[in-house]
This record gives sequence, structure tokens and C-alpha cells, in this order.
Amino acid sequence: GGRPGDYAKKGPLGWLRQCCKRVYLSRDYLAGPETILEQLHLDGAHQATMKHVQQALGHLDPLLPKVRAYEGIVSDRITAQGYTEHVDGRRRRFTKWSPRSHRQRRQARNGEIQGPAFTKMKEAMIWAWREMVQRGLQGRLCAQIHDEIVALCPVGETMEVGRILKD
Repeated sequence: GGRPGDYAKKGPLGWLRQCCKRVYLSRDYLAGPETILEQLHLDGAHQATMKHVQQALGHLDPLLPKVRAYEGIVSDRITAQGYTEHVDGRRRRFTKWSPRSHRQRRQARNGEIQGPAFTKMKEAMIWAWREMVQRGLQGRLCAQIHDEIVALCPVGETMEVGRILKD
């Protein structure tokens, strides 16, 4: 989310990422182009037009039937088993499963996709922390946001901590 003006602080790529996310989520909820355009927060630095929305939908719409088919497979699995299972073996239970609930279908679909990514991110953070301790660095990992790790360290350690996190 965000308020008008926030995107200018994030720069053009931050604005583009937010627009893509809003277009996808809006389309996932079956919104039309006019609704999607209204939901994009606009500011003086960035203006979305109907042409931009139509171009985005031109790339996205052919993929939606595949997303819906995958959603059906996941839904059938939950109906039969009561849970989704990630490739790493972790399970997420759905005690009150309703295949008609768009929210639950989206959670189930995302869980199977994002669950293993979350596990890999945790493994990467553990590795990075051990590496920093082993090298005697004072830097510390302080946050993980999606696919990014935030670390605090003394200025003299910045390059070495950056290399560890990049690895």
C-alpha cells in the first residue's frame, strides 16, 4: 500500500513494482481495467494511464487460466487431505476449508509457492549469521523483509557483511 507521494520516495522501480502488484491482485479479484486504474495511487511524478493498465493486462491475462488450474489442484488436495504440503515437507492445515473462499484459495496457492522460499530464506539467514560470527564481525542481522535481509554493522565491516549477504 501507500499514499500519494510515497512512490516518489521509492523511485521509478518501487512505483512500477507497486503498480504491478496492484494490477495482479486486482485482476486476481476479477477487477476490470477501470477499477484497476482507480486503485493505482498516483502522484505528480508518476502517472498511470489506461494504456499502461491494458499493456499489463495483456501480459497477465494469458497466465490467469494456468493460475486458476493450479488453484483447483491445490483446492482438491486440501479437500482430500485438509492441508497443503510444501516441497520441503512442511504442512499448512486448513481446518475450515471453503473452496468458495477466494481468500483461502489464494492463501493455499501462495503457501505452496512461498513456503519453500521462506524456508530457504531462513537457511540463508542462519548461514549468514554463522559466517559473521565465525569471522568475528560485530554486524548483526536485524530484519528479513520478503527476499531482503537487513543488517546493522560498523562502517568498517560494511563491505565484508555485504559480501556475506550477497553469497
